[in-house]
Amino acid sequence: MTPFSWKKEPPQNPGRFKTNHTGKPVGYKIMPESTLTSYLKPDSPSGIRSNFMENHLWVTKYDPEERYPAGEYMNHSDGSGGVADFVKQNRPIENADIVLWHVFGLHHQPRIEDFPVQPCITTGFKLMPTGFFDQNPCIDIAPNVNKASKLAGTSSCCSS
Repeated sequence: MTPFSWKKEPPQNPGRFKTNHTGKPVGYKIMPESTLTSYLKPDSPSGIRSNFMENHLWVTKYDPEERYPAGEYMNHSDGSGGVADFVKQNRPIENADIVLWHVFGLHHQPRIEDFPVQPCITTGFKLMPTGFFDQNPCIDIAPNVNKASKLAGTSSCCSS
């Protein structure tokens, strides 16, 4: 699968949000470590209950009552009340508190090497700040010669 990422930036509203020296807004990049394409048929009972798996990323306006991407009590669900329904409300998200629902997971394809000990399989994502600095903060070279260096001054460790 082709690697991908998403970058969350604030809306373009001059003076309201921080920008870096290039004028670009600061933001966060969501970098998935593994993604999942569901094997479920969308119209099957399990596919209907897990319709949140249709997209890798959902964006909704924050609502404290909306806590579960599959809705309350997924095992007994008819597929309603989850993130797909939250998105269908089409609430405006500009200049609002939002929730990014990132769907990640894995499929375990059994291999002969898995027996008798199951290996550790991981999944997840990285949330990386992007554009926060005006330059690389690690590149901070002193403008003067370091007098404590053996190569500075008249005598050198490497002179003959």
